[in-house]
Amino acid sequence: MKTDLFDQLCRLQTLQKASRYVPDSEHKPDLTSLCQKLKSGMFRLGRPHFKEKSKRLGGVRLVAVLSPEDQIIGMAVAMVLAPFLDRRQPDNSYAYRLVKNAKSRHLFAPHDLKNRTCENWDEKDWYAHFAGTGRRWIETLGYAYVARTDVAAFADHICHGPLLVRLRKEIKDDQFLNFLATLLRAWHPTHVIQQDQGLPQDVELASFLGNYYLLPIDDRLVRLAHSGKIKYARYMDDLWTFSRTRDGAQRVQRQIERILRGLGLKANIEKTKIFKTDEILAMIDRQRAVC
Repeated sequence: MKTDLFDQLCRLQTLQKASRYVPDSEHKPDLTSLCQKLKSGMFRLGRPHFKEKSKRLGGVRLVAVLSPEDQIIGMAVAMVLAPFLDRRQPDNSYAYRLVKNAKSRHLFAPHDLKNRTCENWDEKDWYAHFAGTGRRWIETLGYAYVARTDVAAFADHICHGPLLVRLRKEIKDDQFLNFLATLLRAWHPTHVIQQDQGLPQDVELASFLGNYYLLPIDDRLVRLAHSGKIKYARYMDDLWTFSRTRDGAQRVQRQIERILRGLGLKANIEKTKIFKTDEILAMIDRQRAVC
């Protein structure tokens, strides 16, 4: 079925709503002019500049800084795209889920907050709810091992081609998808050599698409979870699978790594390992203390 996402993107009402999700700045874009440029094909996306930002648990990462116009366009694209893609995500996927409350000042939230009206949560809550689920499963269901898989330089290695191919199966609007492909090229991280690879960090649209990119892993693990062999939870590229035995945990981890290779990704060997549940609980407590 053909969709009209590009038409929705170009509407003044869409841009006005998207601007509510963007922090105030000294330069306030003229949304009427922006709307006209989009409709006429005259709008040109800018190149972000990148700066270092401290990670919550130590180290730094390069994050993108967009112009006010591009921030609004990015949120508008996310607004019209998310309803099609969020419904494909299982509840095991915790990060960047579409908020159902139209009055919320957030477009995305952790999956167990997406239906709430409460606005008193911040970035630290995203990971806390994910880790809290793991703790409950360990303490109430008696799992003995946790296989943790983390993707090496995840955002830098997301391939635009496979992402767009999958999106074209879900969305029948070539004009919108061509605009998205242009956006991905324009916002390509400058430190990534390949022009058709990499998503900018600290950009909500890019984070939402990155979460969607790992859907093949969800599809496989949901089937295993329904069979009763495992429990699993995923926060972006940080994936925990809960098993009764070490052999079971190793088998699942090998399956995940095979799927990652098919997506052009690989596991971070320093963070990918099998934990006993007392070790993972200690790790959760250490991270909570840092927060």
